[in-house]
Amino acid sequence: MEFDHAFSVAAPIDAVWTTITDIERVAPCVPNTRVTGSAGRDSYAIEITAAVGLFEITATGDITLAERDDAARREVLKVVANDADGDKLVTATITIVLTQDGDATAAAVHSSVDLGGIATLVAQETLDQAAASTLRTFASNLEALVQARDA
Repeated sequence: MEFDHAFSVAAPIDAVWTTITDIERVAPCVPNTRVTGSAGRDSYAIEITAAVGLFEITATGDITLAERDDAARREVLKVVANDADGDKLVTATITIVLTQDGDATAAAVHSSVDLGGIATLVAQETLDQAAASTLRTFASNLEALVQARDA
């Protein structure tokens, strides 16, 4: 399935770009996500707990900065997450493009997501709502992180 979202951060593009490409620091901006270690170059092991519909799922996996274009302010992240039994729950490719918008930075986010396991039982509408809510919280957390870094 495909998702397209946008958000804005009240900070200059250079500050947002520096922060958003630091995967180890920015991954915890996703609600209920923590980095548990390194998984290789530009790749980190993560643990995430998500409540989607009637389900609460805890997954472990990796997030990798697969592509980075500093000139275009574009990055591509690859995420693979498995449940406690090792079954694949999610494989996602997330493309983020930043643009300067006055005093703020606008972000366009395109996600291509393949679900497996229990995640396939969740209705599309519920997944859409969960994705939008997660991105709103991520944007707020990212803005706070950027502002703290600049302070």
